[in-house]
Amino acid sequence: MNKCDIASFLNTANSKEQKTLLLAHKMCSKGIHRMTPIREAVLLILMREADGIKAYDLLKRIKLIKPKAAPPTVYRALEFLITKGIICKFHTSHTYSLIKEYNKKKTKLMLVCPLCNATAQIQDSNLKNSLMASLVNTGYTSNSAVIEISVVCKKCI
Repeated sequence: MNKCDIASFLNTANSKEQKTLLLAHKMCSKGIHRMTPIREAVLLILMREADGIKAYDLLKRIKLIKPKAAPPTVYRALEFLITKGIICKFHTSHTYSLIKEYNKKKTKLMLVCPLCNATAQIQDSNLKNSLMASLVNTGYTSNSAVIEISVVCKKCI
């Protein structure tokens, strides 16, 4: 990523990324907090990172378009995008990633490779329903929008 300003960086979004940014704007149109250029930039960087990105690596990239950006700037943007159900945080790898299926009310199943931090989202409702039923049967419940499953990916096998 080359040095530029936020507006110039956002103008590099391809048509698929623009559609995702537009959807994010729609998802954030309710309430008092809206998408800001820095939130858009964070989201655009996350869209381009298939395996997610750590906050400090994200900060390094944001500093290329906003040199005086500080950690709270990035963390606030990440927290906002998480609360809107647009991205998630992988606690095992300390990375943030775009959620492919936007629905704040549904629990997402996410695979995380502990060796290389590769991530993937499972969109199998039968598997998810079976897992949720098994949790209930064992006396547990999930209050998280994302359930991480640690597995070794194809590249690391």
